[in-house]
Formats: sequence, C-alpha cells, structure tokens
Amino acid sequence: MSTPEDSTKRQGLVKKLVQLRLKLQELKDEPEVEDHENKKVLGHLFALTNNGKTQPSKCDVCANSMWSRLRPIYLCKECGFSCHLKCIDIVKRHCVAVKLARKAAYEMSICPEVGLASQKYRCADCKIAISFKGDSGEPRQCDYTGLYYCQTCHWNDVQVIPARVVHNWDFSPRKICRQSKQLLDLMMNRVVINLSDLNPGLFNRVEALTNIKKLREDILVMKKYFISCKYAKEARLLRMLEDRPHFVEGSVHYTVRDLMETQEDLLFDSIKETHKRYSQHIRIECDLCRAKGFICELCRAEELIFPFDIIAIACSQCSAVFHRDCFFKKNGVCPKCERLAKQLAITGVSFDESSPT
Repeated sequence: MSTPEDSTKRQGLVKKLVQLRLKLQELKDEPEVEDHENKKVLGHLFALTNNGKTQPSKCDVCANSMWSRLRPIYLCKECGFSCHLKCIDIVKRHCVAVKLARKAAYEMSICPEVGLASQKYRCADCKIAISFKGDSGEPRQCDYTGLYYCQTCHWNDVQVIPARVVHNWDFSPRKICRQSKQLLDLMMNRVVINLSDLNPGLFNRVEALTNIKKLREDILVMKKYFISCKYAKEARLLRMLEDRPHFVEGSVHYTVRDLMETQEDLLFDSIKETHKRYSQHIRIECDLCRAKGFICELCRAEELIFPFDIIAIACSQCSAVFHRDCFFKKNGVCPKCERLAKQLAITGVSFDESSPT
C-alpha cells in the first residue's frame, strides 16, 4: 500500500508526464516550415532560428513556452521579438526598431500614468479588454510608459528606467511591459542623453559624474594634440575609446550603459586609465606634442605645463596656459590678453601672438 508521500510524488510525476505529452502533440501539430523562410510582419524581420537552449523561452504573442531546442521559432533580427511558428500570423506589436529608426529618444517623464479609463480599459499593446474587476488577471502597469497592459504583454520584466536615473539618480529596476523591455534593450548603448540639457545639476550632486566630466574635457583637449601628431595616429590612441566614440566628441552626452557603469564605479577607472595613457604620450613620449607645452608667463618656472594638468588653467579668451595658483594670485587677469588689448588700442589692429609671423 502506497504512503501519502508516495502518492503526492506520483501525482506530480503524472502531471509532468501529461504536460510533456501535450507539448509533444503541440509540436507535431505545428506546420512544417522551410528553414530558409523569412517573414516581414509589422516592421519585424522574422527569421527561423534554433538557438539550442535547454530551457524554454516565452512567445511574445501568446506568452506560452517555446522549446527552440526541439522546434525552430521565429525571431526578429531587429528587436528580438520571438514567437511560435503558429503565432506568426497573429502578431500585433510593431517592431520597436522601426520606431527608433524614426526617432531615437527616451520618455523622460517618470511613469507618466494617464489612467486605465483613458485607455478605454484596453491593453496598451494588444488592445484586449482589461479591468481590475475582470477574471482574466489584473492589469499590469509599465513604469516606463505609465500605461497598463494585459499579462500576455507584460511579464513583470524589470529594468532600470532612464527618466528615474536622469532626474533622481535612481537605478532601482522597475517592472515594465515587453514592448518597453525590447525598446530599452535596443537603446542601452544609444548616445541620446544630454545631461547638460536634461539635468545639469546632476554634475554637482554626483561626484563620480563631476570627475568623469573633467576627464572627458581633458580628453577633448588632448584630442587636438593627437589630430596633428603622426605618432599618435600611428599608435591609434583615439581608438582606445572606440567603444565610446562620443567621449571624443563632447563631455555631456551619455548612454544608459555609461550612467549604470558610473553608478557601479566602473566607468571612472576605465576613463582614468585612458586619460593617463594620453597624458603620458603628450608629456613624456612624444617630442612633437611636448613642444606644444606652455611656460607659465606669471612665474616663469621652467617646467612645461599643459591645459589638461590639474595645476594648470587656460585663459578662456586667448587659451594661454598658466599655473592655477599664479593665475588667481593675479585675480584672473591674463597678461597676454592685456598685451593684445594695448596693441589694439595703439594700432587699431588685433594681433594673435600664437599665430605664425
């Protein structure tokens, strides 16, 4: 006679066996499709794939499991949307990559909720009727869009929300719908966040951002040396930032990945190493770049200084470089600018001392 424990275990095994048999029958019922067949639906570029995963993924149409190890599935090459073969003809969600091709920008309002009534009590994605009083499951809100979705279109995926990062420096993952998940994944490395426009005060509140901004500003100065230096070109120094080309174009644009790595104390160390390598080339290794160094006109010390040195400061008008302490002892008055002003008053012509004669 079996014990209660044996009966419970047996019931579980029987239930699992029934599920596997149903799945096998479902696979047999699916239509045969040639491996080379591709489909274009609502902007998606679907291709058959078999990724060999031992664990099932979920279909973006019906939210049921997909065993791609056993049966090929359709996967969008652009956004990662995936579905069963049998679901390909009932796809309702447009490809988010098409939307980004038109305008790549984040929603910068924090969870801009409008209410379920304004959605006419329908899922914001598939438009199926939803209600907090219904039997089909409670609607789920997406923290990125602020809209409500059915449980087929919202799987409780979590992600860092760009608006919360920019406005509150908040990296807590929030629940988002499938459409937002695909969009945010695609946007992770897009250079679309201008902190100077969106929240310039963040540079004062977050020390890591302040330090990184200073390093980036220095790198922009160093770039001018490298552009005219054949040795820097041969060494491909600017290629050290090829995974972040926006770092040699400006100092205020970021990707979400940049900001996340700033929060994790990873970005500063990485950029600091690049900064150190660049400085070493200009100050020590390269005679061409060293020749462009400055002697502080205020103290006449023999050491060369450069505009990216911590101890140095460049005049905002003429770009002459001085020791920071010397410059402020003179109340921020640039002697080169004074001379140029006197020349202008006497001759009526402005001379640039840095120009070749």
